[in-house]
Amino acid sequence: MRKKLLVLIFAFAFSSIFAEKKLISDYTQEKIDDFLNLRISLRDEGNDAALKALEEGRADALSNLRENAVDFEQEERILESFYYMEIFDRYANDSNRKEMRAKMKEHMEKNFALIDSLKDDKISKWMYLVSGDVTAYYMTRSVSATFFYGLRVKGFYEKAIKKDPTMPQANVSLGNWLFYAPGPFGSMKKAERCYKNAVKGSYLPGEKFLSYEFLSQFYFEKKNQSLCEENLEKARQTGIGLKELEKVVSLNKRGISLYQYNRNKSGIDTEMTEDEKDEADKK
Repeated sequence: MRKKLLVLIFAFAFSSIFAEKKLISDYTQEKIDDFLNLRISLRDEGNDAALKALEEGRADALSNLRENAVDFEQEERILESFYYMEIFDRYANDSNRKEMRAKMKEHMEKNFALIDSLKDDKISKWMYLVSGDVTAYYMTRSVSATFFYGLRVKGFYEKAIKKDPTMPQANVSLGNWLFYAPGPFGSMKKAERCYKNAVKGSYLPGEKFLSYEFLSQFYFEKKNQSLCEENLEKARQTGIGLKELEKVVSLNKRGISLYQYNRNKSGIDTEMTEDEKDEADKK
């Protein structure tokens, strides 16, 4: 009986993986994997070199997409979202943030429209992930937008994880959501579980780096220095993002976690004019 049950569990797991793969092409999965490694590697590069690499990576990923895609619109949205978020994260500043945020909103709305047009069994875990991340990037510049979109972001991450329980990127993103969320919405215990699940599911160097980095900072916040250092070392062993780790170590020595740094970096547009605000910001 036990043997039969195990066979059924494995069969279900295999069928779930197979079904997910059919939602996007092998070509797009390969380009996603390339991006997940590239974005961490570029943290060791200067701005000009990184921007050039991102533009070239985006062009390459999209160049042969149409003839290889299983679902062109969905796969295009996934790849476009990934690359724009990285460009935004690296290059948005006080002088261009309004323009770049408007572009992020375009990506967000296109993603919403696509998801709303499809049934869940036709939506890739990657589509849910990038939709959550794009919305998170957009909403953090406004307190009202954060409240307006916050729970929808969480829902996207949860749907991605439902399709792949140890999906590294979705677990890190949900873990961060749970860490930052105020009062009854957040949960340090659940955030820790997400980061550990991310570690379990990581196989690419870029995935391992991201998972270990955030797990290390979780333990820094919990004042568990030994586990913080242990996970920083595991991130270092991936061989990429070494300058990023130097920055994290430097922050930690000053008593600052990566969470605190990212919160300060994202900021809130408390002085946005009425003309700059959209409907979500005004509510």
